[in-house]
Amino acid sequence: MRNMFISTFFILLFFSIHPVSATFAHNNNISEQEKNKIVQEALKVIEKRYNSLISQQQEESEVPQLKNTKSQLRLESIIKRDKSYINELGASYKKIEILNVDDVQIDKMNEAIKLSLRVEVAKYYQYKNKKQMEEHPWLETRTHEFIFSFNENKRSYSYLLVDYKFEDEMDYFGEQSPNLNLPTIEKMIEQQTAVKTFNDISIMSTQHLYDRSGAKSYAYNWYNKNNPDFRVFANNCTNFISQAINRGGGVNMDWWGDLRWWYQGNQNTTSWSVAHDYVYYARRNDDAGGLGAYYISNVKDLKVGSLVGYDFDNDGYFDHLSIVVNYNSNGEPLTAQHTPSDYNRPWKSVNPSTKHYFIQTNDYWYSN
Repeated sequence: MRNMFISTFFILLFFSIHPVSATFAHNNNISEQEKNKIVQEALKVIEKRYNSLISQQQEESEVPQLKNTKSQLRLESIIKRDKSYINELGASYKKIEILNVDDVQIDKMNEAIKLSLRVEVAKYYQYKNKKQMEEHPWLETRTHEFIFSFNENKRSYSYLLVDYKFEDEMDYFGEQSPNLNLPTIEKMIEQQTAVKTFNDISIMSTQHLYDRSGAKSYAYNWYNKNNPDFRVFANNCTNFISQAINRGGGVNMDWWGDLRWWYQGNQNTTSWSVAHDYVYYARRNDDAGGLGAYYISNVKDLKVGSLVGYDFDNDGYFDHLSIVVNYNSNGEPLTAQHTPSDYNRPWKSVNPSTKHYFIQTNDYWYSN
């Protein structure tokens, strides 16, 4: 019995809602029937890849087979890593469903078909000490790329999978080029002499509540797409966090003072878009505008709308940020992020060497 729901009905329903003419790009005289057939073949591969996460033993028959040896080894390595990751959390996947398929692009190249599509899945998992699956499934959206060879006969084409690659979070473990003149993470923690629950600013300022539920809603609405009001960065995590706090949380941008946090047109401060620079800004923000923050030691104390910071290569500088949106049945945070796109993901990185830091955002911000 299949654990993952992909069916001909689903694909036909998808294309009835999203007209093929509006969905596909670069069709190169491929018929609508053939386009749909190619996408079905691709979804079967995606199904097999995710189903391999559910099975207890990784057998060769359960993993898509590729002609490209390098891609095959990468695929098998990621499957092994992802199974190990969920197992180390003390859980196992029970069901994975495709929720949406979009941004489908097809190119015909000589005797090959190149296909790209974005797929949103819900990954349902259960902790070994629990009787039920988790209430909040891990939502994951990734771009998948395929190359199929094809043979033409009198009635139709037959397709053979040549290569398959997909967006993976390890692709984004490069640093976001922080300002190296700023203190390292440990130096910032040493400088934190007292936990701040509010900004110490002039009595003439007006206090505003940080809308944590608004930040959560914004993160859900935009976790797997880009708000056209903002440009997109190669590493887009902090840009996404800043948007959630500003647009969702209702926190004004900070235009004045020694430390600033703003976005306008195609310009912005590095604190808006670079992880380490943002945390440095938030830790020292004590004037009107923006939102302050402080380090805490217990991950379970993080509130919705607070942050988890990641130092992937242990060089003392933040590489990535995610925002807390829910909690699992053990009381630990589930987060949302960009680069790549996840919602309700467990807060720990899949990279075992990563250092994690817990950044509590203040409950209030101030304006003059």
